[in-house]
Amino acid sequence: MLAVEEKRKKAEVSVGQMKAARKDVQDSMAQTRVRISGEFTRMRATLNEDERAALDRVDLKGRELLSKIEENIAHYECEISELQAAATRLRTLQEEKDSLTFLQGHMKKTERTENPPPPAPPSDLTLGEVSWLSGVIEKLKLSAPYGRSPTVDPNSAQDDLQISSDLRTVTWTAVPQGRPDHPHRFDAWPQALCSESFSSGQHYWEVDVGGAAWGCEVGVAYGTIARKGRGDECSLGENDSSWVLYKDNNSCYVCHGGVETSVPVRDPPRRVGCHLHWEAGLLSFYRADSMKLLHSFHHSFSQPLYPALWVGGVGDSVRILDLSRAS
Repeated sequence: MLAVEEKRKKAEVSVGQMKAARKDVQDSMAQTRVRISGEFTRMRATLNEDERAALDRVDLKGRELLSKIEENIAHYECEISELQAAATRLRTLQEEKDSLTFLQGHMKKTERTENPPPPAPPSDLTLGEVSWLSGVIEKLKLSAPYGRSPTVDPNSAQDDLQISSDLRTVTWTAVPQGRPDHPHRFDAWPQALCSESFSSGQHYWEVDVGGAAWGCEVGVAYGTIARKGRGDECSLGENDSSWVLYKDNNSCYVCHGGVETSVPVRDPPRRVGCHLHWEAGLLSFYRADSMKLLHSFHHSFSQPLYPALWVGGVGDSVRILDLSRAS
């Protein structure tokens, strides 16, 4: 009897353990489903945003091509009218006395005043105009597994920088914000680091730089970068502790160790994608709308890297995008 009771208790314990395991599996399934749904929701939002931007570009390009076509049509219609008028004059001339001599003179005059060649027909609106698809795919490859949404560390921000409540937008006001002094605070240059640091793996984040007409810098810095004073050791890009991309309304360049390298662009980006592969020693900057590579730094990183920002003009602002919501 005791043996049976002991077996029953052991069986009850086993059932309890299996029920607990069942609950763990169910909870894990629910969490995984929520995480997967969230990722696909974010990717769909990104695709929708990129689709709208791409369609806008197609509409703009189409309007430009249609305008050129209309110009060409007007040119040819004008030429047709002139040729019809010339043909009428020639028929009249043929009836006149000495028409051959007159006609020869007229043809020589026509040759001397020949119209300039018409404008070349515009190229077709081909699939090349929607090459953004490759950019969308490239962005998803980076943002889906590696997307990050770092936030600004208020203790690092120079006191003239205004920081939004969500810690993502930084605006240079040139007016002290009254934040207390802190060992991590830059006390001269209008710049800040983020609270998050990366010391392994791959990470991708985006910064909206469209609000910085006078110039801004985005990049990374070691936490050991100097904070006090106006020396190069404190200025992003001017030392061996930081790597940045600079852009204003007219130009774009990258800087590390005080060495500037020009980045040729037709128009500076309004949104910059930053991709860090720590172990590979790779930091890449992209034009986030098309994922065109702007520049890559290659360096053997030795310390944790913090996303970094610098704002160059009073009233200018930059914003770190919340990739978890596909901003």
